[in-house]
Amino acid sequence: MSADTTDDRALLERWQAGDREAGNAFVERHFASVFSFVRRRVAEPATAKDIAQQTFLACLEPSARINPQRTMRVYLLGIARHMVLRHFRDATPDAGKAPAMASVPTPSVALVEARERALLQRCLQALPELLRSPLELYYWDELSVAEIAALLDAPLGTIKWRLHRGRAVLREQIEAAEVTPQLRATTLRTLQAREVGDDFELAAVDDATDGDDTG
Repeated sequence: MSADTTDDRALLERWQAGDREAGNAFVERHFASVFSFVRRRVAEPATAKDIAQQTFLACLEPSARINPQRTMRVYLLGIARHMVLRHFRDATPDAGKAPAMASVPTPSVALVEARERALLQRCLQALPELLRSPLELYYWDELSVAEIAALLDAPLGTIKWRLHRGRAVLREQIEAAEVTPQLRATTLRTLQAREVGDDFELAAVDDATDGDDTG
């Protein structure tokens, strides 16, 4: 466990014990990361800020427990993701299930051109949630495969399969999109550039494997 992680846990424990100064330091250290994560999924800045604040307040709940195998970042983003999903469920109580989270056109390392972002967002929304979430976490939030597996509470092999399959379907969506050949080509190059130096290798996996893991 790194010194930063230990310090984070110490700050959080002090905050949970009533130390407001420690709480302020903890929130100041992590608020920007949590807010950016929420803002990419919630269109209204004020709502995104409120959800980010709720994420930190959830850390004070008696039931709040940190898996020692998870980093503080993954722990907080896991809470934030739950809060975002609950926000959409509450906004559409008759829908029966949470709608797709919004993809706000926020610049990132992987997606730097507005037209490419718009095309990627549109194509991502056509993917099922099972494939879309890992791709968003990988491309937009720049989480590692191990961090995505921890956040989604899924086996590493399952996440690798979802990323592998999701990329293939996303490319199909981009290639079929009614856009200029130049935009299609630059968007595909953007995806490929993000994949250079990947921290994982994807082997061929039967579709049934992921079905077994996810029920």
